[in-house]
Amino acid sequence: MKIDKSIKININIIAHDGVTSLYTGVGRMVLDSISVLTRKNILPFKYTVNAITGKYSKECLGYSEKIKQLSTKSIQSTGGDIYECINTSSGNVSYGTPNHWNASSISAATIIKIISSKKTVNINLCFDTPFASVPKHFQQYQDTNNIFVWIPHSTGKLHKIDSAINSSESYSDVRLKWEQDCIDYVNMSNNSYVGYIGEFMKKHLSKM
Repeated sequence: MKIDKSIKININIIAHDGVTSLYTGVGRMVLDSISVLTRKNILPFKYTVNAITGKYSKECLGYSEKIKQLSTKSIQSTGGDIYECINTSSGNVSYGTPNHWNASSISAATIIKIISSKKTVNINLCFDTPFASVPKHFQQYQDTNNIFVWIPHSTGKLHKIDSAINSSESYSDVRLKWEQDCIDYVNMSNNSYVGYIGEFMKKHLSKM
């Protein structure tokens, strides 16, 4: 594979947990992804790793200075940085509700645009439900140098009652629509994809 050396490649990890906090299985996978991707010579071309996560207060569930320092050290070793997006909770909520997810996705899309340039290709890995809509919100910039992969770890169809919230049926319906809208957008987009974490999720997502 021939790589144009004048093009800078960014791998952007976008997640609500695993960057400056750690309290979920998603967070564990994100933290491990940072660890692997920041190793030297793991891929046959040079790239920078960045992370985008929520701007959390120290009182927020799962927030950890130790995890933040670990992530920062690993990411900065590639020349990258950690960027914090807002979800309208003043830093007190991590996973949140559909309103938080929408704000997080808009904020993350804005950050991606800020760190993009004509000589940069961004591979954006959007982990789980809170960042499902980043590709859709980014489309307004008409920037074709960005590739998006949404990587869900669960869906509303698998869990009628969300593990993070004691929810009502209306909440489940909103989550189902949120995730389906993401799938529908990916199916009509040239630069967006859905990633799967295992064969079970592959079969489940192919039916959506």
